[in-house]
Amino acid sequence: MATRMNSKRDLKIKPQAKAEPARTATKTVRATEEQLVYAGILSMGRKIGLAGIVASFLVYLSGILTPKMPLEKVPVYWHLSSSEYMKVAGIKPGWAWLTMFQNGDMLNFFGIAILGAISLVCYLAIIPKLLRKKDTTFAMIAIVEVLVLAFAASGIIHIGE
Repeated sequence: MATRMNSKRDLKIKPQAKAEPARTATKTVRATEEQLVYAGILSMGRKIGLAGIVASFLVYLSGILTPKMPLEKVPVYWHLSSSEYMKVAGIKPGWAWLTMFQNGDMLNFFGIAILGAISLVCYLAIIPKLLRKKDTTFAMIAIVEVLVLAFAASGIIHIGE
């Protein structure tokens, strides 16, 4: 004959063990001296570069310096490729912009150049620290990075029009 279960006490329920919260090992990760130097230079360079871009744009908009291409003519040339625009504006390729600082629309290249050069400066700053620690693998990587960045910025290789 089957027995009827009428209450909880009739059920044979095995109490479950309380689940313990998952224990995760907390590991403190600290930045190396080189990482802190790199980050500090990168942060400062980023601020200087962006401030330079904003300031040069304000100079351009204000008309304090005569632009190479007047602001009202810019929409006429938007459809041109950069090489076509450079021909129309009389701008030489490469590092020629360094000689055009008297033009308000060329000033923005200084801020952009700062942003582009930050990594190079960061690597140059950490190479002596890596060599002092005898971390030759990372020192060699940093030296190669400097060489590649300097070579790319030199304009020796000309790709495009």
